[in-house]
Amino acid sequence: MCKHNAEELRDNSVIRQQTVENAETVAKKLAAVESILRPQIGGSVKRIYKYTLDIMDSQQVDLPMGAVILAVQAQHDMPQVWALVDTKAKTCPVLFRIVGYGASCDDLEEMHYLGTFQFANGALVFHVFWKEPL
Repeated sequence: MCKHNAEELRDNSVIRQQTVENAETVAKKLAAVESILRPQIGGSVKRIYKYTLDIMDSQQVDLPMGAVILAVQAQHDMPQVWALVDTKAKTCPVLFRIVGYGASCDDLEEMHYLGTFQFANGALVFHVFWKEPL
């Protein structure tokens, strides 16, 4: 009985530690988003905009400089990228790469994984990567 209780206490301790670590991670992410959303000196205007990707291996999309790329999802049968942008910033091309499940992906060095989207009830799976402008 004591051994069982000790194991439960140990398990509960691990769960509490993981919960604290998760809460700290969430707090850090919220602080980062808040600092991005807070208007900056100079009259910048922050908005979350959506950009449609073509279904092709590689493409460039003009995003405002300093954009924070947030997510990719399928919407209305097209891949969409959401980004937090300064609407007054000049734009620059950002390279996006879409890789299908099982496809060759030897050229992804220096690219960031953004996310995965699916079409046809999961029959088609694609992964999106992006590269910061030079």
